Amino acid sequence: MDEKDWYMLKALHDEGSITKASEVLYVSQPALTKRIKQLESDFRMEFISRSSKGIRFTKEGEYLVNYAKDMITALQKTKDALNNMSSNSVSGTLRLGGSFNFAHNHLPYLLKEFSQQFPLVKTDIRTGYSSDIIKQLQDEIIQIGIVRGEFSWNGPKKHLKSENICLVSNKEIDVSDLPNLPRVVYKTDPLLKKQLDQWWYDVYKQPPTIAMEVDNSKTCVGMVSQGLGFAILPQYSLDINSNLYLKNLQDADGNQLHRDTWIIYKEKDIKFSTVNEFVKFIEQRMEEK
Repeated sequence: MDEKDWYMLKALHDEGSITKASEVLYVSQPALTKRIKQLESDFRMEFISRSSKGIRFTKEGEYLVNYAKDMITALQKTKDALNNMSSNSVSGTLRLGGSFNFAHNHLPYLLKEFSQQFPLVKTDIRTGYSSDIIKQLQDEIIQIGIVRGEFSWNGPKKHLKSENICLVSNKEIDVSDLPNLPRVVYKTDPLLKKQLDQWWYDVYKQPPTIAMEVDNSKTCVGMVSQGLGFAILPQYSLDINSNLYLKNLQDADGNQLHRDTWIIYKEKDIKFSTVNEFVKFIEQRMEEK
């Protein structure tokens, strides 16, 4: 069992399908199936069961996948350390995770500037909900996380920016009447959902009237623009040229309702030049903006 097998097992586990895993690994399905059978023969056990719904790992297979993931992490940490020791310049791979919206709205131009300053640094980017990024950082899949909202973290945590949370409607409405009006909600980060749910029950003490549930913020804004209800969203979700009615919301104590963006990492990883330079770079750039 070698490095290629580790990545194969991880891809199969993550994708839940031989077809999808073969696409991720850039190998043919027959070649992937052959390697699976060879690995099962080597260990003299079956670690994958197949069905019409995809693949499922056996108990032994789950153990092998966890081993493979541990080995991938250990290998990457070793490469990071060796790169850090062997060069006076900033080089190596920066493993970075960012929330969906920060990755979409900020990371492209930030990474362009960073790569111009540090051309020897390769970047491995992962995106997801902030709660997922935090988990990946805890598991050492990534070295730096850029996340949004309120959460507990026992390592370095630096504030990058804040944004208002707004009431959005296609016409002016009375905030005090929101419990009686149709609301459009969307699938979002569990951290944001928790914040908005807590704010709602602190202010209104009664449940909202949910008229519609959609899968993302852009669809939500589209439904609101057609008068199908109001929504509550962070300001990043809104087109500044929109003709929608917007109102910044306050909590029960009269404080502006907002959402913060943070950069987080583990103290031990700041010794890597790639991590150290990126943390300094992004703090400076976000301050300038």
